[in-house]
Amino acid sequence: MIKSAQDYIDYRLSTAKKGLDLRSQEGKLKFVKRAVSILAEIEDGVERELYVQKVSNELNIPKNALYEDINKIRTPRSSVMPNIGLKYKNSQLRDNNKELTKISAESVFRQVERKLLRMMIEDDGVREKVMERLAVDNFVDLKHRKIAAAVFEMAENNERVTAQGVSVKLKDDPDAAAELASVLLASEEQDGEMADELINKVKENYLKLAIKKVRSEIQKAEKVGEVKKAVDLLSTYYNLKHEMEQLKSHLTRKGGI
Repeated sequence: MIKSAQDYIDYRLSTAKKGLDLRSQEGKLKFVKRAVSILAEIEDGVERELYVQKVSNELNIPKNALYEDINKIRTPRSSVMPNIGLKYKNSQLRDNNKELTKISAESVFRQVERKLLRMMIEDDGVREKVMERLAVDNFVDLKHRKIAAAVFEMAENNERVTAQGVSVKLKDDPDAAAELASVLLASEEQDGEMADELINKVKENYLKLAIKKVRSEIQKAEKVGEVKKAVDLLSTYYNLKHEMEQLKSHLTRKGGI
């Protein structure tokens, strides 16, 4: 049972070791990265020093090396620009750039999902491959998720999957039915390698957004003192991170990254 903030930090550091071999250089580096992000959140300097010392002793790493990485995370929080006008302009530029990047990223993942959905509808082999490696919820766009659910349902019921059949399944959802038209107009390139690439991109995008969402929920739970909820979410967070690391490792071996 976690009785205090100190116990919670200990628990998070312990959980950060999950799935890692600390005897290996790779495992040690991954743990240090996780630990540094945890230690950077500790506001009390004395408490932070105690935990830095603990991690330093455990991994036989100099404290100043840990502090360098911790300070890289903490410094932006306290930096202040004296020119308020410049600060506002820079802030606006950053916000605008973030919005443009977000729109661009959303456009890309929607195109990826559309292409994969079209291949699922038109190619039995691709559909089988997708159903083996993805779940309906891995499609981030809600309309795409409904289209995928219709395709999965038809395949699982041994129905012949056709565009018209999917359209009938979506007859009570005009938004999803309208999006199906865009899906069927997606790029016609169809081959096994492209299908593998699209499947990996859909999974990667889903994991990125899921990790971001859980991280935000953990921070909210911590702010209001919901320690048990934060601990439960932390387990989910590291499971998602582990799944992402496995996907990236697989792509690296195949030359995908």
